[in-house]
Amino acid sequence: MTGLDPVRDEILEVAAIATDWNFKEIATYEGIVRHDSEKLAKLLDRNAGFWNEHPEARRGLEEQNESGKPLAEIERELLAFCDEYFAGETKILLAGNSIHQDRRFIDQWWPTLSKRLHYRMLDVSAWKVVFEGKYGKKFAKPEDHRALEDIRGSIMELEYYLKGKGMTHKQFEEFILSLPGVWLDYPFGEDVAVYKFGRDNDGAGKMVALVTEGSKPLRVSLKCDPLLAQNLREKYETVLPGYHLNKKHWNTIICSGQLTDEEVFDLARLSYRLVSEA
Repeated sequence: MTGLDPVRDEILEVAAIATDWNFKEIATYEGIVRHDSEKLAKLLDRNAGFWNEHPEARRGLEEQNESGKPLAEIERELLAFCDEYFAGETKILLAGNSIHQDRRFIDQWWPTLSKRLHYRMLDVSAWKVVFEGKYGKKFAKPEDHRALEDIRGSIMELEYYLKGKGMTHKQFEEFILSLPGVWLDYPFGEDVAVYKFGRDNDGAGKMVALVTEGSKPLRVSLKCDPLLAQNLREKYETVLPGYHLNKKHWNTIICSGQLTDEEVFDLARLSYRLVSEA
């Protein structure tokens, strides 16, 4: 779009990506809307504050203008795209970053297409607000300001949040058992998986990690340096004093995504080192 006002500004280019629910691309569409060159320049100049900061994007849009098609023809092509890839859908779900803004332009300029869309939308920006505010997780989305790559950036961002939502017990177990000398035991009953290092004379071994079976999000208890343990608790609301453990030396981590998988693995490596070297 030339700007953010769906009445005063106009659509410059459009892209669409049809995906499955694993967000894998099934098909793509790209279209350029042709404008009178003088009118286009005036529309862009009216929002010069933005376009002056992104001169390459503006240049690309102006250069491709002559190869574009009328607005109505682009809508017909989008409707044909919908017919081909969403034939079984009564209403199509629109998704992307701040997608309500795109929907406002669709409602204004492509009313027939608007009728094909579901009133619900998958707004990736809403995920951004939650994950940045609650979990401190930030995604550096590419700032291409071009239609197709902008959508791909939104898909990458959503996958980032979904992947970081929380480690599974299987993921953690595969990692911890890959460390030399670690084995699984259930000394406290079947509700708590205990991962131990080595074996004492009685064959008991030393605890490296504990996992509460069936916990959602996953809860993992790990041994930690006392100073680091306290710092982590102050920094992250999902890091708690060790549950039913020595709270000076153990933390319980709620694996909801506030800490990345790799950060949890790093803390598991530390626990392993503290136990194995003791």
